Amino acid sequence: MLVCHAVDTASLATWFLFGKLICIATLFDFGEKRCRKNLPLSGRGLPIRETIRTISNAAKQVCAAICLQRFCAQHSIAHPKLDSLIEHLWAFASIGSPDEFVKWDSGLNSLALAGFRAKLDGDVSAAVDSELLSDFSSLVSNVENLGMCDAYGADTDGPIDMLLSVFSLLEKHDVPIPSLDAFTASEHNVGWGMPVDPDLLDSWRSLRHS
Repeated sequence: MLVCHAVDTASLATWFLFGKLICIATLFDFGEKRCRKNLPLSGRGLPIRETIRTISNAAKQVCAAICLQRFCAQHSIAHPKLDSLIEHLWAFASIGSPDEFVKWDSGLNSLALAGFRAKLDGDVSAAVDSELLSDFSSLVSNVENLGMCDAYGADTDGPIDMLLSVFSLLEKHDVPIPSLDAFTASEHNVGWGMPVDPDLLDSWRSLRHS
């Protein structure tokens, strides 16, 4: 005999979030992480992993968006959907209220181009050379999911692992990685709700082009 149990809305939401975080975890490229985790960051005397750990998640998200912009510029990849996604990712650094976060999260769901499985949107795929497609799909997937990884208050290595994977993909394709020195003014915090100072955000925009 089949027995059905009532499931309340909170339980469903918890299981949905758990599943979402599991999907995010599958994006981590531990091979790339191992090869870069002890790389010194010039001028700071810290391994790059530990330097990334000191900056805010908003700074990590913006840094990843800059990496995507640099990759696109160097390899002549252009599409309006990419432009919309990148601008939306920058907006993560300005979220200051729950309503703003809900709006941003909803917008990301509609603008995402690769998702958890790193399968790139068909329209955008047509703008990418075939030999770059696989790595570019992974790049977009890591960049667009980085901010959400700890968005619900967790404090994990997920955003660090994703940003290291992004750096490795840029390095593989000879795209300059932005200096992390510019982001250390935005000190470590998790989740969202601590908007980056507009003047600091403007200074980060100057890093979009290598």
